[in-house]
Amino acid sequence: MPISQAVLDHARVNRNMLDMLLKDVEDERMAAQPAAGMNHPAWIVGHLAVSWEQASRWAGAGYRAPQGWLAKFDMGSRLLTGRAEYPAKAVLLAELDRGYGSVTPVIENLSDAALADVMPTEGFRGFLPTVEHGLVFGMTGHYLYHLGQLSAWRRAMGLPSAMGV
Repeated sequence: MPISQAVLDHARVNRNMLDMLLKDVEDERMAAQPAAGMNHPAWIVGHLAVSWEQASRWAGAGYRAPQGWLAKFDMGSRLLTGRAEYPAKAVLLAELDRGYGSVTPVIENLSDAALADVMPTEGFRGFLPTVEHGLVFGMTGHYLYHLGQLSAWRRAMGLPSAMGV
């Protein structure tokens, strides 16, 4: 059985939630840091975009993040606070959508055998033993973790709840 339609639907819901969280955030505030070390929207969106490259490797898709984006946005990258250090909000969101659009059609068509393959990224195998575990986590848990950071950032910036709660 291919990856669950519910997982793919959840990935679309997450993307819509991101839009809700960013709808009233002006481009010039995307790298604002209301508390030291707090991930800001520019880094969060860029990080979610480059995470599609990891998913692409696991799924055998062809998506690659733009030159220099992994160094700027991947795990362990250094958070910068200057707005000029990051692409524009529209560019970040467009790249996120490019990754999603490139990888999810491949994920939808992965065979049971491909989904059951051992996680190729050794450091993740302890908690994500198969490709399917990695893809499901990437499209759900990982994404939601960073949406939570974005929600906390909004509150720290004095912005209202984007979802009415």
